[in-house]
Amino acid sequence: MAIRLAEGLPAAAELAEEGVPLFSDDRPARRVLLVNLMPEKQKTERQIARKLGLAGPDIALSLAVPSRYRGKNADPAHMGAFYGGLDAAEETDGVILTGAPIELLDFEAVDYWEEIAHLLDGLRARKTPLFTLCWAAQAALYRYYGLPKHALAEKRFGVFEHRIAAPASAAVSGLEGPVAMPVSRHTETRREDLAGAGAGLDLLLDHDEANVGAICEPALGHVHALNHFEYEATTLDDEYRRDLGRRDDVPVPKAYYPDDDPAEPPGDRWRAAGERFYANWVAMLAR
Repeated sequence: MAIRLAEGLPAAAELAEEGVPLFSDDRPARRVLLVNLMPEKQKTERQIARKLGLAGPDIALSLAVPSRYRGKNADPAHMGAFYGGLDAAEETDGVILTGAPIELLDFEAVDYWEEIAHLLDGLRARKTPLFTLCWAAQAALYRYYGLPKHALAEKRFGVFEHRIAAPASAAVSGLEGPVAMPVSRHTETRREDLAGAGAGLDLLLDHDEANVGAICEPALGHVHALNHFEYEATTLDDEYRRDLGRRDDVPVPKAYYPDDDPAEPPGDRWRAAGERFYANWVAMLAR
């Protein structure tokens, strides 16, 4: 198992130092397109590539954004060197679509919504496996099933122990509950809305407070994760410190720091489950 990244991509050197297996030759590999809408591009590239590099079959990862995407924090040189357009999805074995800091906007108000909708429609028509994260999971559920997202009174923030709601699903094979998942959202998808979606959707992970954690449409190899198995140990801490720099009333992430003390270094007790969850999706590509 190994992953091929574009030559010169900073994540390659970082992951090589960690011992994540990489390759650079032309061996057969599953082609995965990462549509990266997150503000900190290089951090997300590293997080996703790490999970895929440990997932099993060899993966060749490429990067893309919509043509109308304008990331305020995106380095133009990095984007020009490593990112292509969404048309690459037509020649890939699977697509990962990330979240974006736009979840309080109506979907149709997003500048690049038409491109995302076209991408989602094409993946469904071609039956291409899809893995969506956070806002992108809500976008896919809205596009495919008309499911709404609901604004929260305050940000849901921390690590929540989710139930395994469909233990027989291949998407959660090898996981043992409860499953810790980092949560960082201003909106939610509610389990009661799933009843109107019809057959074909499996609720995989849920929590009484955090609500829906992940959903699967096994017939298409589509997995929609509302929360963040890809996060590194310090990602929620980075968000907490960032927000503290903007205002004083930032709640401490729940069940994240030892003894809920932000002075203590956080752990990443979701890491093994996250690696397994990604490996299960990659297995869908192989099938």
